[in-house]
Amino acid sequence: MTTIRVNFAPEPEVYERHVTADTAVLQHLHHPVQGCGWMLFFLPPGEHRVDDYFIPGDLTDMDDAVAAAKRQLDGQHADQ
Repeated sequence: MTTIRVNFAPEPEVYERHVTADTAVLQHLHHPVQGCGWMLFFLPPGEHRVDDYFIPGDLTDMDDAVAAAKRQLDGQHADQ
């Protein structure tokens, strides 16, 4: 099971400091192409490179974003 750490204040290169094999980071930010939303940073199973997944929404959509992040991570583990 992967722990999801939620960040509200954008931190540059957050994934370099906080993403591990069992900890993902969900951060609200402004994506240059997709606009405001939540970015999930995670390590796919067996990989060493951080991947990301965009979830549209604003700060008030945190519960929905966490649920979407869990589904994404569960799907990653199911694909193993």
